[in-house]
Amino acid sequence: MIANLIIWIILWSLGWFGFFLLNKKGIDYINKFYISIVYFVSLSILIVVIYWKEFIKLITVEFSIIPFLFIPLLFITNIVAYHYIRNNLKKPNQFIKENPQVFFLKLDNKYLASKSFEILFQQILIVLLILWLSQLGISIFGIIISFAILFGLGHYYLIYSIGKLFGTIFTVSSIFSAIIFPILIIYVPWGFIYSYFIHWMFYISAGFFFGRRKWQQ
Repeated sequence: MIANLIIWIILWSLGWFGFFLLNKKGIDYINKFYISIVYFVSLSILIVVIYWKEFIKLITVEFSIIPFLFIPLLFITNIVAYHYIRNNLKKPNQFIKENPQVFFLKLDNKYLASKSFEILFQQILIVLLILWLSQLGISIFGIIISFAILFGLGHYYLIYSIGKLFGTIFTVSSIFSAIIFPILIIYVPWGFIYSYFIHWMFYISAGFFFGRRKWQQ
């Protein structure tokens, strides 16, 4: 348990530290976004290849097309909505300037592309952590509590790095995700795809809630 947890923390920390270094070079979700895509795709493939025996268990179930239909529908809807808002509402330049690290406020399709693979990286590690905890015989309640503590603490620094408003929103949301993700991944066939969809919906909903409201002003 301790060894796997240490490995997981190292993988999570190295992944974000590498992206932090890319940010220092002027690479983020929008600027040279294709490099961010390559970075997160490479990390995701590496983790899946190393721990393929864990992940193979998730796909050796009866196939269902339904969860796979959510992903293209999600992107098509989002791209259309982004296009409408950008072309019909006033852009909140001051609000964006005050929150430079909150990229979803910009409603940029480049962000959609790169964020998709960053979320994939996150979800792969989330799945790995939940599978390891489950294999130890920990109850679903114990997994939820462990997940909530780990992710709550892991997001707490955002309160200082991107500001109290959005930092608090991300931290609280990460704690609530601890209730949803373990249940989906452990009990629902192809639940890891649904968890990816829900993870993405958080950023889309936040972008529309803050972005659209501000773009209307």
